[in-house]
Amino acid sequence: MGDDFLAAIHLSEGRLVKAFDSALYSKNAYYFIVPKHDAKHPVVTAFRNWLFQSIDGLRGNLSIRRIGNG
Repeated sequence: MGDDFLAAIHLSEGRLVKAFDSALYSKNAYYFIVPKHDAKHPVVTAFRNWLFQSIDGLRGNLSIRRIGNG
């Protein structure tokens, strides 16, 4: 049992295999937090964009069907 995002590289490289074709949706989350006065700083914006695009790319490459609200 584990998080599909954290296991994505291992799944894609064959070091882990999915035991089932489905997954359960979890309400757990990660948050990107930055002080309000720094939120629009170009470096913060660039890092945030890179981070979210990387996460979206990894999630898009996962072939996990979610059950629930996900």
